Amino acid sequence: MPAPESSCTRGHNAETAACEYLEKSGLKTIARNFRGRYGEIDLVMQDRLLIVFVEVRYRSNNSRLDAVETIDTNKCNRIIKTAMQFMQTLRDPDSHGYRFDVVTVCGSLDNPVFDWIQDAFQA
Repeated sequence: MPAPESSCTRGHNAETAACEYLEKSGLKTIARNFRGRYGEIDLVMQDRLLIVFVEVRYRSNNSRLDAVETIDTNKCNRIIKTAMQFMQTLRDPDSHGYRFDVVTVCGSLDNPVFDWIQDAFQA
């Protein structure tokens, strides 16, 4: 019997699945797990001329709390501050628009169900 996956491993696998899903939807990966002073952004992607900061949430089931409900105001503020740090790493940060998306990954990671919420919150 294989050893159970840790929550860290499941989170990484969910991020990988979400990244592949977004790439198939036409986005380009710029960075994964960008760490800044205020926190981490799971995925930084490009959608045409926009930089897209993506928070990935995984739940094996939604019986307790929906994955989106776990993103509170404090988490949004940390993501926004970290995103602004990322924008400063760009050659011309003022020339790029940006948005904040959330991708929820539910069910088995062998056959996940995705919910992509574009422009989930504002800076």
